[in-house]
Amino acid sequence: MCRIIMFIVKKIAAFFFVVIIISSCESILHISGHVYDYDTKVPLHGVKITLLLKGNDTVTEMHIYDTINKQQRITLRENGIKDDYLYDDSVGFYKIKHSYITTKKDGSFDINGGIVGCVPDCPRVHLILAKDSFQAQNIETGNCIEDTTIYLKRMHN
Repeated sequence: MCRIIMFIVKKIAAFFFVVIIISSCESILHISGHVYDYDTKVPLHGVKITLLLKGNDTVTEMHIYDTINKQQRITLRENGIKDDYLYDDSVGFYKIKHSYITTKKDGSFDINGGIVGCVPDCPRVHLILAKDSFQAQNIETGNCIEDTTIYLKRMHN
């Protein structure tokens, strides 16, 4: 009787071990490409690129997210309280503390964010691209994109 119980316990433990192994999945985060001027097709140097994964900055983890809700932040601003929070529909209010990489002279960038968990599905990645005199762009993409091409449009006054 004791052998039967031990056999059943071992089978149950093996089953749960296999389930855990199958359900835990990781992926390597790698995004590379080039950024160009939309009109002239010239490579853009110094474009700030911030990578958000599940609402967190994965390049340097230096985004600071607002601790109050959107309406409270708007009310404070209406009452003359100044702050340095930025706003994006996908992530809400946030501050950037030099949490970005920049494009090289040829407009290229390469982000290696390490391994990310993919249970139950690999997370979508948000790239926020910003450069003076150009419209900022928020791009949602997969977690492994090689040699993507991004065009930024100039702001027209």
